[in-house]
Amino acid sequence: MWRFRFRYSVRTLLLLTMVVAVLLSWCSHRASVFKKQHQAVVKLQELCIAQEDATWAPIIEKGRAGPSILKWFTPRECFYRIDGLGILVDVTPKMTPLLNQMPTVRQFAMSGEGIPSSQLSAIIEGFPRLEELTVRGAPDGKWLSSIEQLHRLKTLDIEGCVLDGALRDVTLPGSLRSLSLRCTGTEDLTLDFLCGAKGLKELDLSWTRISDKTLVRLHILVELEYLNICGTRVTDAGIAKARLLPSLKRLDTGASWSDLNREPVSWSDDLLQPN
Repeated sequence: MWRFRFRYSVRTLLLLTMVVAVLLSWCSHRASVFKKQHQAVVKLQELCIAQEDATWAPIIEKGRAGPSILKWFTPRECFYRIDGLGILVDVTPKMTPLLNQMPTVRQFAMSGEGIPSSQLSAIIEGFPRLEELTVRGAPDGKWLSSIEQLHRLKTLDIEGCVLDGALRDVTLPGSLRSLSLRCTGTEDLTLDFLCGAKGLKELDLSWTRISDKTLVRLHILVELEYLNICGTRVTDAGIAKARLLPSLKRLDTGASWSDLNREPVSWSDDLLQPN
């Protein structure tokens, strides 16, 4: 009896030792991540100030880093998660490796003018926990394939970016809830592209080149609540189709919100023709 208890106690002790070792290893790793991130933030601030030749720094919103136990392993000034990161100046190649050391970023906004698509992709892929992404001034749309790996992304705003038909080869993450393609020159969206975004609730297509064909295809977005088609090639017939979307609450077709209480119009064969 005593032998059994002794063996059982040894096994329990070994198991507890393994659990503690794994926990300490995880804490040490996370502490290292936070330290590197803090160092990268400091260097990024210095680069931005030097680039603007003024006392300017990135907009950084900090949040709770994680379990309190990590405070035992991380200096107080390093113990934070980056909830929001905004780079108002143009991102330079020197900033790329620094941004890649900030894996806790949830929201990211940047100006991508003059930066190659390969570097822009590398930056975005370094944010695995990204939930909101805003990009302005990207020279082309080759970088868009990098968003396919962002399985937590909820908001994507690429207003004014040059896409050059890149959307045809992009699969949107299923987590996406808001998409703005405003002023991107986008042509009609394909069914394959829309199928990857069935959970969309907000879609801004204003000042693009879409036509009635896109609105016909939007019927697969059964959760869409807001649609902006101001400044597009959509006709009254296409607007009538948009009113039939099952969850639509707001439709912006111009200067004011469109009245959704008008009598619905039935589908017509001429708008169901493929490209």
